[in-house]
Amino acid sequence: MKSRAKYFLFRNNGLQNQDILYVADNPTARNARCSIPTRCVRWNCRTLGLSVDRSAKLLAYAIAQAGSDWSEWHVRDIATGKDLPDSVQWTKFTSAEWTADGRAFYYQRFPQPDNKAALTASNQNAQLYCTLLVSRSPRTG
Repeated sequence: MKSRAKYFLFRNNGLQNQDILYVADNPTARNARCSIPTRCVRWNCRTLGLSVDRSAKLLAYAIAQAGSDWSEWHVRDIATGKDLPDSVQWTKFTSAEWTADGRAFYYQRFPQPDNKAALTASNQNAQLYCTLLVSRSPRTG
């Protein structure tokens, strides 16, 4: 996938269990930066979704833990490789779509289930949400 002169490539050296997502200035770059693993073995999670903003500065990614289809979205600064403090919980079956200015993204979310039924409750009343990134708001930069 290409976005604003950045290439987002999945690579695997043949010895890895899962592909790794890299960011590079061209598709053959040897110095590509590792952006995010598509499977986080250490935390027993897997990546379910990826979305790059139009400026190719931010990457929203969803992870699910312990085989659940509930996912939590995080936002990573591509240049630094560090996650921003923003996150979104209780999503399923969704992608993230960025606003044109990269300050927010849209996604589908379900109401938070009761603790006892978090993994067994039926999925009802999904709604469209837009999350304004605290770290990108005019007040914080």
